[in-house]
Amino acid sequence: KKRKNVWIRDNCVGFSEEHFPKLVSGIGESIKLGVPWLNGQFGFGFQAFRAAAGYLDCFSTQKGFDGIRHLRIGRDQTLDISPPSIVTLEKLETENKLVSEAIKSGLFSQSNGSLLTCLGAKSKNAKELYGTAVCLSEFDPVWFESVTGRAICEEIERHFESLLWRGNLEIVVSEIDRHSNHNIFHCNPFDYEKLPGNHIIKYLKVDKKKDPIYCNLVVTNTLVRGKKVRFFKNGRCINHVSEVKSFMVGSGYKAKLWEHPSVCGFIEMGNLLDPVITR
Repeated sequence: KKRKNVWIRDNCVGFSEEHFPKLVSGIGESIKLGVPWLNGQFGFGFQAFRAAAGYLDCFSTQKGFDGIRHLRIGRDQTLDISPPSIVTLEKLETENKLVSEAIKSGLFSQSNGSLLTCLGAKSKNAKELYGTAVCLSEFDPVWFESVTGRAICEEIERHFESLLWRGNLEIVVSEIDRHSNHNIFHCNPFDYEKLPGNHIIKYLKVDKKKDPIYCNLVVTNTLVRGKKVRFFKNGRCINHVSEVKSFMVGSGYKAKLWEHPSVCGFIEMGNLLDPVITR
């Protein structure tokens, strides 16, 4: 919080040498383009840091690769972005200011997972490392005022609610606040089954070549904040149903139904919806 930095770390397979340039090659060249079960078709998300932060640093490696690839992009850089450099783990921990400060602050403490653990390693053998760590730094002060560990956790729970049900997936938000307190928040999916009331679960087949629409709705007498019925695509929230004008025009009950405080849940559209970049 003091340094206005946000780290995002995972223990996935990491970026290869050929994939790194595609991260910054431009809009419309996402490596997930055309993969129906994945979100992210335009390669725009990686560039979105420019709206709020001064720099993006990406550290990534793969199992069997002896080193860590480091890519640094400034907000004003467009065409003059240098290719990723290759650094050793020792240099990364001792000479890279962002990483060394994070270690000193306790962000990578053993209780929260060291940098090694963050990258999936169980030893200091560089060839056993895998995974990615991204640091967003030099945030605009006004924008960063509302950024807290709890706020990030709640946003993840809202936006990726359905994804949080997937097995072997755990998302933890860790925060070192202005007073050097270490706060940890676990992102959990919302359990609609525990709500009292009438549960409506339906699969609607509208296209033989595509997955059915999955509706999980609850009519309850319990007030549930922030759970108005929403459209999802592959586990990611698109919008509240009541805010999608094209749908509301054809809805029989319109706001009487979709804005009602007793109606909550979600409608998973799967690959029936195609993303548009203007969204």
